[in-house]
Amino acid sequence: MSLNYFEIIYNKSPIWFQNLMVSIKGLQFRYQRASTKIMREQYNFLLNSQYWRLEQLLDYQLQRMRQTLDIAFQHVPYYRNMKKELGCNPEDFKKLEDLSLLPTLDKYQLRGNEKLFCNELIDKKKYLKGSTSGTTGTPLTVYFTQESFSRKWGFVARLRHWAGLPDPFFPRRVQFSARHVVPPPNPRRSTTTAVGIYRANPSSVPLSISRPQLFPITSMP
Repeated sequence: MSLNYFEIIYNKSPIWFQNLMVSIKGLQFRYQRASTKIMREQYNFLLNSQYWRLEQLLDYQLQRMRQTLDIAFQHVPYYRNMKKELGCNPEDFKKLEDLSLLPTLDKYQLRGNEKLFCNELIDKKKYLKGSTSGTTGTPLTVYFTQESFSRKWGFVARLRHWAGLPDPFFPRRVQFSARHVVPPPNPRRSTTTAVGIYRANPSSVPLSISRPQLFPITSMP
């Protein structure tokens, strides 16, 4: 795995500076990628809609599917071309099961063509770039917006609510990540403890997982 310039500096820095860099990177992720307002809106919607009648839920899903297809067929290059080849329209999808009539998307079709899957209505400057972990092969580049990222975490917040966490948005937790991080030498109170799996070992993991004892945890998502 090749390292970028930031990672080279990080690996050669003292532990205290690595901890500082991890905290700064976390703040960047927090304020660049997520909107607390959108997260809470999605979270509240999910808490209410989970009690809908089955007919109401299916109607909503069908409506959202057609809206998504309408946007994709008009403004996403890959699906616009698919629409021309198949000669289909959103109105042709009468039930949720009809979505399976569309061709399955494989990784090789996405890799190297990621921008063909971006909505042209969204300003390119608003797109944020990420990637998959690559644990099952070559990492894939993915593009997302602050809104889509925040709505996804609205779902995560509901899962945490189901699990009984008192704060479903920013719970205090230990998070194992494929990122290159190091365990702090001295435990201290914080919202999240980041543990890099690449440097996890029998001596570092116990130190990291002991940190939640500094604050109460009722359950884990």
